[in-house]
Parts: sequence; C-alpha cells; structure tokens
Amino acid sequence: MGWKRKSLHESVRDLENNIEHFKKAYLELYKLPNAEREQVFKEVFGQSSIRGTELQQVPNAKLQCNTLIFHLYPNLLPELPNEELKEVLKKVLSDSSIKGVELLRMLALTIRSEQDNHQLREIETTIGAVKTGVQAENIKPFMDSYRPPYSALAEFNPLPFREGLNKIAHADGRATHFAVDEDNHDLILSGTRGVVCWLAILSLPELCRAIKILPDAQMPENVMQ
Repeated sequence: MGWKRKSLHESVRDLENNIEHFKKAYLELYKLPNAEREQVFKEVFGQSSIRGTELQQVPNAKLQCNTLIFHLYPNLLPELPNEELKEVLKKVLSDSSIKGVELLRMLALTIRSEQDNHQLREIETTIGAVKTGVQAENIKPFMDSYRPPYSALAEFNPLPFREGLNKIAHADGRATHFAVDEDNHDLILSGTRGVVCWLAILSLPELCRAIKILPDAQMPENVMQ
C-alpha cells in the first residue's frame, strides 16, 4: 500500500479515527438479531482474526450513501432496513480493521526504529497486560472469553509501552482478537519467543495517548518494507 508521508501525530490521529469508526460499527452490530450479527462477524473476520478480509462488494450508490449516513448522520441508522444496515457495517468494520492494522504496525515499527536510533525517547507507561509461558491450547479459549478491563486479569503483568510495540511487531496475525465495549477497545495479541508462548492485552486508546506524549516527527518513507 502506498502511504502518503505523514507525521507521527497525524498517523496516530488516523489510527484514532479508525478505532472510533470500528467501535461505532461494532456496537451498532449488537442491535441486530444474534444470528445476523454472527453472520456479519464471520463474514468480516473469519475465525477470530482482527485482520479482516477484503469484501468483494459491487460498488453501488445506495451502499455509498448509507456509508455516508453512518459517518455523518448516525441517528438515521435505525431507519435503514436490516439488510442495508448489515452491508454498511460490514464495509465499515472491514475497511477500518484493515487500515487500522496497517497503521498500528507502521507506528509500532517506526517508533521502535526511532527509539533504537535515539531519535525518540523511551517513555515509561503501561498500555496493557502480558503473560508468558501460556499453553498454546489455552490461547483461543482465552481470546473467546476475555472481557475488559485488562487490569482485572490475574497472573498477568503490566505491559510497558516499548514491550507493547514489540508485541505488535511480532504477533501471530492468525491468532489475534479484540474486545470492545462502551469504555474499552482492547487488542488481544499472541505469539512465541523461542518455544514459549505469550499473550498480551493492549489498550488501543492508552497506546494512542502514549504515542502523543512523544514529540512529533516525520514518518520514514520505507517503514513498512
């Protein structure tokens, strides 16, 4: 994907917008009947993946108009028939998920690189929780059952900002998930270090707030290579 070169703070604002769109669509999804909600969730995310899939939708004026309604006039959403609302939510969830993951990786890789080169300072702040030595067979059940806040988790340690960037960079994209409610938007990551499995809960709003503590800087052009 060809990124327009932006500053660090511009990129994190883009990420915040994607988080807001995703959260709004996800919570709106819970107003649909259970079966329809599960259908949308499965079509967009497949098997417990935050990455989403490109939905091969035929562009049409009605979908474009309804998507505009979602962004500009959300109070009109209840007026849409369920089938039209489902298509809008699928598009918003898919688009914001795909772009959000790319932005997240871009920011994590950039900040790590700039800190390694002493261009950005280290910051001491917690953005989630982490646990190492997890049994591989327990990862998916944990992801399916986890509910925020991460601070209530037993046997997890605080996840510092820098370690959170490392977890984003090294996460297994096939074993990731999320948890969203009115007050939280958490990313659930997993991976291995050597033969040891780990789980990390990363609060996206807390991550964004931490990044904005850093001084603004121009994003390198080759960060995603």
